[in-house]
Amino acid sequence: MAPAGLFSILRNAYLNQRRTARLHPDPVAFPPSPADIEWSGGGQRPVEHNVLVRAELRAVLLAFRQLPEQYATPLYLTAVEERSYAEVASKLGIPIGTVMSRTYRARQMLFTRLTEERP
Repeated sequence: MAPAGLFSILRNAYLNQRRTARLHPDPVAFPPSPADIEWSGGGQRPVEHNVLVRAELRAVLLAFRQLPEQYATPLYLTAVEERSYAEVASKLGIPIGTVMSRTYRARQMLFTRLTEERP
């Protein structure tokens, strides 16, 4: 599994949050502040964007740290270190099918924890 797997988890969590937000829109829209008007880069200002990205990464890291080690290790080796299932199986001394199932279960647990934390 490549980082694309973690990206898919984040993307699905984001889409779920957006769907929920549509059901509960903000009751009042505030006019833009002068600081927002001054920024001409379009979209969010760089500092705000960086804060949001770091907050998402912190949430993923916190959820990852809560995974049991037997699931977190194969996920880390395949997603972060980009090792093949065969390499991970050899390194951990377990069958390749076990690596695949633990990686799948770890992704599912991670996704569940990320979506449960959202209001």
